[in-house]
Amino acid sequence: MSGKHVIPVILAGLVLALGAHSAGAETIGLRFTYGPPTLSGGDVNSWIRSSNTLWSDWAARTGGRMDGRIAELGFDPGMEGELSFTLYKGLSFRLGGGRLQSRSKGSVFLLGSAQGQSETYAMSNSMSAVYAKLGLVFSHAVLGNLSAHIGGGRHLSFIKYEAWENYEARFVFLGREYVYWFEKTGTFRSEGLGYYALFGLEYTLFKHIGFVIDIENVWSKVDGFKGPSTYRRLGPEDEREYVESGGASLYFYESRPPGLDSFYSVLSGEKDRPQGETARGVRQGIFDFSGTTVRLGLRLKF
Repeated sequence: MSGKHVIPVILAGLVLALGAHSAGAETIGLRFTYGPPTLSGGDVNSWIRSSNTLWSDWAARTGGRMDGRIAELGFDPGMEGELSFTLYKGLSFRLGGGRLQSRSKGSVFLLGSAQGQSETYAMSNSMSAVYAKLGLVFSHAVLGNLSAHIGGGRHLSFIKYEAWENYEARFVFLGREYVYWFEKTGTFRSEGLGYYALFGLEYTLFKHIGFVIDIENVWSKVDGFKGPSTYRRLGPEDEREYVESGGASLYFYESRPPGLDSFYSVLSGEKDRPQGETARGVRQGIFDFSGTTVRLGLRLKF
């Protein structure tokens, strides 16, 4: 059963089960919880892992020596804030949310087997997300100061993703050094509307303070990223720098580079959808909030 159908079923069942039971007399609640996010690096980390593999394979193929590695995106546990408004006995409307951000970078240096031959590749990825949760929650006293709550609603997210790549190759031919390089930058934004459901317990420590623990599941995938992208290139035989810039869409696919037999993941802003024999499995880039998390915190009751 999808998240779209799970939440109405849960809420309908709770209405019948809880009836008119009351969990407290407060009208407004302010809650702060701490825990790991459900958002992961997704397609970005798939691209990074594949890029590290590509350079290892290329070093083995060319007989060169590789140093360095590109780090993946990671998200630390963080705080969420939430306001709740009592609508009826045991039923409250909740509005909450939080912010996530992560940055990773790294570089790879390949010293070729031939004298004067070297390649350098550097990558940087940055992502920030703001999300909000709007839902209904039912609470019911269980034993003494302990109460249980369950509910769900909509999960709204806004994501900004920035990528930067730089590559430089140097080689010597007939006593002359040649250089080839390119740089690619892009800033992409999108938003997504999903669902969330939760079950939790609250223990009243004092009259207006409660300790809470929640188990929460989110169903939300964000795609359709668009934004400005710039590509610069200068080859050994080019007289001047080539520049291409403009609006682009974020695509994820597998590509086979020249000189290698395998396909490797790519996340890239492109003006047109990638096509051809060297690109397969083309789709839009995705950031996925879906997953289950456990959060701990305090709730102030007024």
